[in-house]
Amino acid sequence: MRVPGCTRLGDALRYILQSLHFGVYLLDMPAGVPSATDGALLRQLAKAQTGHVRRVVLLGASASLLATFDDDIVRVDADRGARAVMPRLRDGRWVV
Repeated sequence: MRVPGCTRLGDALRYILQSLHFGVYLLDMPAGVPSATDGALLRQLAKAQTGHVRRVVLLGASASLLATFDDDIVRVDADRGARAVMPRLRDGRWVV
């Protein structure tokens, strides 16, 4: 499901920050380095300490992007090319 009304990465990140609901958001990262604004929004999400649990999964993020977040993230290596189906939620767990 796409984030409603969002066409750019920055719009989606702002929507996630303002959301009052639990959410796990899968973002397909564009190639290259994100803008300074997008990087700041990602850092805000990584450090958010609100009662509303929101998790952001960056699919295809470069190693240089992930290095900017220090210990605020958890890295999971997966071969997207070998995966035959998209991730789906089953019984509260993500299944690939």
